[in-house]
Amino acid sequence: MITYPDTSTCTTPAGGWYTGAHTVPYGSVSTVNTCLTEDTNLFDSSDYDVFYGYWNANTAYKIDDYSLNAFVYMPCEPNTTYTIGGAAGANNLIIGTTSVIPTAGTVVSGTTNGAIRSITTASDAKYLLILVLRDADGATTSNRDSIIAENVANMYVRTGGYTISGTSPSDHDSVSDCKISCPAGTMITYPDTSTCTTPAGGWYTGAHTVPYGSVSTVNTCLTEDTNLFDSSDYDVFYGYWNANTAYKIDDYSLNAFVYMPCEPNTTYTIGGAAGANNLIIGTTSVIPTAGTVVSGTTNGAIRSITTASDAKYLLILVLRDADGATTSNRDSIIAENVANMYVRTGGYTISGTSPSDHDSVSDCKITCEGGSYLASANALTCRDVGSGYWAAQSVISQGDTGIRNKCESGLTTIGYGAGADELGDCGRVLHVGEHQIYLRSDKKTTPSLNVGINGVVYYSNMSTEVDGNLKIKYNDLIYSVYDDSM
Repeated sequence: MITYPDTSTCTTPAGGWYTGAHTVPYGSVSTVNTCLTEDTNLFDSSDYDVFYGYWNANTAYKIDDYSLNAFVYMPCEPNTTYTIGGAAGANNLIIGTTSVIPTAGTVVSGTTNGAIRSITTASDAKYLLILVLRDADGATTSNRDSIIAENVANMYVRTGGYTISGTSPSDHDSVSDCKISCPAGTMITYPDTSTCTTPAGGWYTGAHTVPYGSVSTVNTCLTEDTNLFDSSDYDVFYGYWNANTAYKIDDYSLNAFVYMPCEPNTTYTIGGAAGANNLIIGTTSVIPTAGTVVSGTTNGAIRSITTASDAKYLLILVLRDADGATTSNRDSIIAENVANMYVRTGGYTISGTSPSDHDSVSDCKITCEGGSYLASANALTCRDVGSGYWAAQSVISQGDTGIRNKCESGLTTIGYGAGADELGDCGRVLHVGEHQIYLRSDKKTTPSLNVGINGVVYYSNMSTEVDGNLKIKYNDLIYSVYDDSM
């Protein structure tokens, strides 16, 4: 590009810009494209003070209240990188740092180059200094303050977006040369965004760069998915919902949901819908018609919804107006979209939404309820511990195996669930006729059935609220004797 009107050489300066081949009339500069950035104002009126003077060779050497050269200085954090732009004389931005408020003779760490500059402050840095007025700007002592204020208003700190690090022509000839650096645990979810975020979901990634127009490629936690529908499971609802109300039913609509029976008070985790980044799921207590109230939620490619106590139907978006369907092919598109949808029945996920929750495969977790364990690394479902073993509820990272604990010799457990989730479940088996009850080594209820075997007392639960096969009258009340399998 031509950076100054009086130069005769095309150069490739540093910065977040790109351009194709072009011609430039004499006396002009190149008009180039800039990478998408996210900038915020650097100052407000309470943040900075003015330093009238100069620095040279990294030393502030003149403080003069009548100077037409000025810097502003503002508090800064040590060991922090600031990327700043918008200064007066944009192609010669000067930034420095000091550990004290600058006066004549103060040592300044300064740097000069280009319209956008990054500076990483030293461990003792307390103030940023930035040039906002030059002698050559044509100011006078009467208008310099207003010019400084205007220049300050134009300055910004770059908080996100795309840039280009190289300085060869091939680094600046296409928009795809603009790249954004995402820290570990963050990602670009849409091609036109300038901020790396940490959306919910079962994914993880290290630090990476993303070219403009692309999205991050991340790793996903291992999951077990099954098809959500078969041909007898669903019906089509042509129409829309808005503000949780189905407001249009139209047989000619190119917007459609499917609805299917669901269980109340049940969590469904669903993915694979058309328009994956805007999956819409809702529930109703009746087959939807115009005006039906719908409990809806929208966010991300995988969505979980816990149905209400009166829920009877799940509604899931499977066709949008924007999908390009017509009334003649919409049914085949719906069938194809439905075939791609799934319900997540097992596997690993991540619950947190901070970068540290998504920066490693070990962040992918599976929860095994008490009485179950993960039998092998990367297994997708938890397995019952089996008779004679117990395990408390546990959370296991992807790649690790679970632990089950063996009872002492001669003792056993039910082998699953609440009857095998703690050490106290280890005990003996009491046979009563054709029935058997698992006795515990620890007492759990009062009263309890106490059974001595070989000089050791074992316990069975007793309750008036549980209907067991063995009943005992105690203090004029009828109790059922039961174990944790009931």
